[in-house]
Amino acid sequence: MAKAIVLIGFVASLLFLSLIAYSFPIFAQGPDSAPGKPEVIAVSGIVPGKGLIVHIWVVVPPGADRNEAASAALANQGARPFTHDEFSTIDLFWDQFSDGDPGNDFVTQNYNPKNDPTNGNGITALLNTHNSWNNISTSRFVFEYGGVTDRCPSLVDECPGFQTFDGSNDVAWLRLKGSTTLGVTWSGINIDEADMALNTKFNWATDGVTNFDVETVFLHENGHAAGLGHSADINAILYPSYQAPNRILQQDDIDGITFLYPFLSPSGYASPTVSPVTVSTVSVDSVTYSTEGGKNKDKHLTVSVHVSDDSENNVSGASVSILLSNGNSSWATTGTTSSTGDAGFTLKNEQSGFTLKNAPSGTYTTTITNVIASGLIWDGLTPPNSFTK
Repeated sequence: MAKAIVLIGFVASLLFLSLIAYSFPIFAQGPDSAPGKPEVIAVSGIVPGKGLIVHIWVVVPPGADRNEAASAALANQGARPFTHDEFSTIDLFWDQFSDGDPGNDFVTQNYNPKNDPTNGNGITALLNTHNSWNNISTSRFVFEYGGVTDRCPSLVDECPGFQTFDGSNDVAWLRLKGSTTLGVTWSGINIDEADMALNTKFNWATDGVTNFDVETVFLHENGHAAGLGHSADINAILYPSYQAPNRILQQDDIDGITFLYPFLSPSGYASPTVSPVTVSTVSVDSVTYSTEGGKNKDKHLTVSVHVSDDSENNVSGASVSILLSNGNSSWATTGTTSSTGDAGFTLKNEQSGFTLKNAPSGTYTTTITNVIASGLIWDGLTPPNSFTK
């Protein structure tokens, strides 16, 4: 079905809409950001001919023109500002909440932990925002966590291949185009799907105090994923400017999600009971080294790791990626854990095809770069390790 905009805070938002000709925040129409420190503004745009909408966080350097920064960020994504007439296409409405079937009243969102710069805390931040949006007593909207994925979000322009609707709502960390794009959320005009990516070029915080706070950004972006537009209320999470870390939905946000997906009773049906989301983690417990071959049985080097979950159970079938370095050279490879939770690697230089069968002398260390295990989130940690040959 065609999508309709909902700008939160009905009277204020309608006034806000009437004041602007494009999708830039009203304060973005001024010539310059405040001197001395960067600003972060949010801008939305349309990709002509593709049926796609993009919401972008833009970091405006001190003294820079907000309008130019917003235009450049949209151009980097292949998008342009909305015209006044196009605001009717801006946001999602998830059709399952109006089909009369209470059993499908949720939006499933998946998480790709690859390149997460927060030492595994990104998933916690995302799931906290699920709880924030889910636990609104006046609304039946629900995010459901679909688990770990290795997919690149298909609507995000930086992913390989053409932008396409794959039926999944994925969140990932990517190196986004441009030096000022903090994060993006892509959605369809006529197809219900929302994909999100945060930019690994920036330093991210998870303490709720330091900029840029992951949960604050996820909370705003998941408002877009739920179907909300920007708010004219400066206190709202959906206000199109990052003021400071803020993890609490405001009344304007609550009013918006309630308008889109109101609680129905008893003539309709009750919203589903929402419990806090908990996710088990997967950890690399140990990194060990062994050698074999040659007169002293130290010619070839093998690295092994052991993987377990947070209940100390062995995890089999996990994909483990590592980077081995001896200070002069490095080798990357991926292995799969056995039923005992162990993965072994005979390392290769993937570019030249050289097998490390005659490991040079030196001190070796291993860094875990990724762990993918079904239904589990990697904690992002590498145990201390070292081996001298």
